[in-house]
Amino acid sequence: MRYWLMLLGTACGTMNSARPLDQGKHAVGITLGGPMVEFGGNYVPLPNAVLEGRSGMAPIANRNWDLNYGLNLTALAFDQAGLHIGGSYQALRQNGNIPAISITNRVFVYSNHFSSNTIDESKGFWLNDEITLTASWKLGRQMVYTGFSQYFDLSNPTPTISPFLGAEFFNTGQNNGFALQFEVRNYATGWNPTITSAKWNTPFGSGGFGGNLGLVYRFGGTK
Repeated sequence: MRYWLMLLGTACGTMNSARPLDQGKHAVGITLGGPMVEFGGNYVPLPNAVLEGRSGMAPIANRNWDLNYGLNLTALAFDQAGLHIGGSYQALRQNGNIPAISITNRVFVYSNHFSSNTIDESKGFWLNDEITLTASWKLGRQMVYTGFSQYFDLSNPTPTISPFLGAEFFNTGQNNGFALQFEVRNYATGWNPTITSAKWNTPFGSGGFGGNLGLVYRFGGTK
């Protein structure tokens, strides 16, 4: 049960990392959603909210990479601190119908030290590492992407492959401006949820199916 709680905390929606930012460019955004559970006879996404940013760094081997960092606002509402930091690297550029490929690694850190409802003996830190491989295709200002993530509870590493499919649309600028991002994901495919207090949406027979919607604003960089 503790592992699934960790997965829900770290696998909530984050900004897609399909295309790392150019050097000097930044992005801020908020993402809502996560795995879906049954509520009132319907399946609804857990109301996770993540506030985050990205910053483009100096290229490595002539390829873009950026820093990712964020704060889980939902965790704060329950006296938990949840942060993540990591980076994304564009291994391949798009070439016609051949997609761009990016690799992302993030570390999620959660702590209940600030909770007034937790006894001292139960307080601690929990670490989870995410490795993501993403293929993406851009057509003008729109983008579709797909790939998979692996989440490791660093105290008990276990395979939790999570495939996803997403899109970025309604961009207000070619390079900077606002954009919407939508993604669906099947968390921990091959696992069967064991939390008895919630009924998970598992249309593929295992894992937890969910989705998230994000609003992002990009700015900076070379004009």
